Amino acid sequence: MSVHFSPPPKTLAVFRVDGALFDTSMARASSWMLMQQRDWSARLAGTTLAATLPHMLRSLWSDNDIAQRAMWAPLRGCSEDRLELLAEDFARDILAPSLRPVAARFHADALERGDHVVWVTPLPRRLLGELPQEMGAHHVLCNTLEMTHRAATGLLTGPLQTGELDGMWLRTYAQQRGLSIDFSLGYGARATDATLLSAVARPCAIHPDSALRRLAKRLDWPVVLT
Repeated sequence: MSVHFSPPPKTLAVFRVDGALFDTSMARASSWMLMQQRDWSARLAGTTLAATLPHMLRSLWSDNDIAQRAMWAPLRGCSEDRLELLAEDFARDILAPSLRPVAARFHADALERGDHVVWVTPLPRRLLGELPQEMGAHHVLCNTLEMTHRAATGLLTGPLQTGELDGMWLRTYAQQRGLSIDFSLGYGARATDATLLSAVARPCAIHPDSALRRLAKRLDWPVVLT
């Protein structure tokens, strides 16, 4: 009698793109895109965003929906062709060089083990360029800029992705794809990543903000700064 054994399910590894995997933020991405616009009002919005970033993070970040809608609204009217070119430039010249070496190592280790790698970010998908494919990510959970008549409306389509994930999302995603969460990994950098990190078996804070660093210290989560 022959006995057939099913291979063990793959482990889920979730990386926060902005902050943990790459040294960038939604505000930085938005301000860069706006400052490349031909329209002077959009460039002014980008300059203002960059100048008022610290205050904006304090006043708006408690409401991610408001922050995200405000940051991308000035792109309204940008043609799809130009938006595509700018997004490619951002991914190549700004995002790719900001890859954190330690996060890159964790990412490579996950792929070598055969883990199912998920990227999570509030950034619009276009701004990631070909990086998810080039680095081997299996799935990207992100936002999408709405386009009408081959121009940006300044709105985000579908359910807004803030980057905050909880245990229910983790279990549902894993169950639908036959993945294991028993040894799941999560890498975050923002205070808003605390819920996700609490849901995985092996959390890790990479260059965390002050709030996440305090929480990681209290819960004895690994904190990586190099």
